[in-house]
Amino acid sequence: MVKKLAVILLLFLCLAHTLQAQTKSTAEVQHDSLSVAKMWAISLVAPSFSQAYNHQYWKMPIVLGGIGGMLYGGIKSNSLYHDAKNDFNNGIGSQSTYERYQRNRNLFFAGASAFYMYSMLDGVASYRFDNGQHSPSKAAIYSTLIPGLGQIYNEKYWKLPLVYGGFMVLGYLIQSNNFRYKLYRDAYNDQVAISSIPDKLSPEYLELADNLGIILNTPADRLRTYRDRYRRDRDFYIILTILFYGLNIIDATVDAHFYTYDVSNDLSFNITPVVHQYANSNSVYTGFNLSFTF
Repeated sequence: MVKKLAVILLLFLCLAHTLQAQTKSTAEVQHDSLSVAKMWAISLVAPSFSQAYNHQYWKMPIVLGGIGGMLYGGIKSNSLYHDAKNDFNNGIGSQSTYERYQRNRNLFFAGASAFYMYSMLDGVASYRFDNGQHSPSKAAIYSTLIPGLGQIYNEKYWKLPLVYGGFMVLGYLIQSNNFRYKLYRDAYNDQVAISSIPDKLSPEYLELADNLGIILNTPADRLRTYRDRYRRDRDFYIILTILFYGLNIIDATVDAHFYTYDVSNDLSFNITPVVHQYANSNSVYTGFNLSFTF
């Protein structure tokens, strides 16, 4: 694993050296440079590419070492977790041991994701061909990576409660409907299974009856209706969440386009009388001149 990481790091360093050799100056290559969107797209499959492209080579070992180290720790902990769980199932190990490995695995993978996210955010924020103007592409990328970050970039802070409040409400509705779906799904399956047991005093029947509780006397058709309804509602809110996520990106992009648009109070119009003389004639005519200021 360490050798593979070293080879990957060497390849990225060679790529960075090639980029530096081919780059003359910002002014000379401005028209040939990658757009921030294209640079970000490449970074999705090649972490630390944006750091190399931005000539911030010292960040590359941090990104690649962080991602590689965390992935290695996660894979190793996952292997230990499965071994410890097998030992527990065989009556050898303890539950706390495999739970500790499971927790470590999740933390390592979360760390790898954090380094990966950092590499993309840092690359966009440090884009070396940034001319100082407000960028709709940056706003869109920020809101794609972290919903609400594009609104912060646009300085529309009042929208943050709307963004995060919307995701919290939708997340609650998804979780609530999913819980009820699983409840009635299991109840329906148990109801179907218990109806096929002829002996009402058998241990199998009594165990299923104890699991069903008050749902025991609920008809299977009604349980199936509840199951299907909550599954449909859960899927609807999942789709709504995806649309809300897309709306968050669109909103940040549109706001970025209008970031420098003048919406001050200096918007007015004036009406003034005018007198003109016809060409080659002593006749005159009067009228009004309408002028707008914006």
